[in-house]
Amino acid sequence: MTKDPTNNPHIHRSPHNWASPEYVKRWQQRADRELGARRYRFELLADLLPFDADAPVRILDMGAGFGALSEVILERYPNAQLVCLDGSAAMLDLLKQRQVNFGNRIQRVFANFKDPEWHEKLSGLNTDNVQKFDAVISSLAMHGLRDQRAELFKQIYDIVKIGGCFINIDLTLASTEKLQKYYRQVNIARHIEHVKSVTDETLTYEQAEMDIDTPSVKKKDVGSEVAQDNHQQKWQAGDLNLDLKWLREAGFEDVDCFWKELKSAMIGGFKN
Repeated sequence: MTKDPTNNPHIHRSPHNWASPEYVKRWQQRADRELGARRYRFELLADLLPFDADAPVRILDMGAGFGALSEVILERYPNAQLVCLDGSAAMLDLLKQRQVNFGNRIQRVFANFKDPEWHEKLSGLNTDNVQKFDAVISSLAMHGLRDQRAELFKQIYDIVKIGGCFINIDLTLASTEKLQKYYRQVNIARHIEHVKSVTDETLTYEQAEMDIDTPSVKKKDVGSEVAQDNHQQKWQAGDLNLDLKWLREAGFEDVDCFWKELKSAMIGGFKN
């Protein structure tokens, strides 16, 4: 049996129960009904990759989940190979089911990048130049790392090829606590409206609040230890300016925030 890297005591726990196939399925269903807004971000990320459309690039998707971002990249770059890394076996199983049409263009790696030794799992891939990628991408996966992101950005820089890049879509803190609370209210209202337009279902404020804070969490899905930590782990968004600083310190150039909407942002840099 493969050892679950989330058992590492040095890794911050998540309020999400990624080990539960039922929880993962509900997460995927919620993500699918928000595909329109998410696809815009994914297509923008694809546009920012500095490659020709037919380039035979190799890209690492960190925290790939069920492969929503990877799918957009594979469609946009028909000669691309994707390595999808995730710490949830249930997510990777779902990815395998959903992305079967891409065949061997996708490789799955079970590893949690919250583990400082995550990159060692890449050495098991049966490919040349395993430690280097033309690009590293990620979406809504790194915000729980807090200050560990500084070291993670350095590790990512080391595995990006010259001429490549790292682009990350994630949660970010508002500039003030007042704005942070206001953004949350706006997100909840927009979520209610979006669900109504897509499914004709009218969520209560409490249902939408649950979706926004910890999507589709039900008490039976989380152990008491995780639930106890839920309040502290619910929002661990990054400081945008600090993340940009850490990207520069890692060695990336032309670092910028490419897109931002309320508490979501797309940041990254290039390795020239």
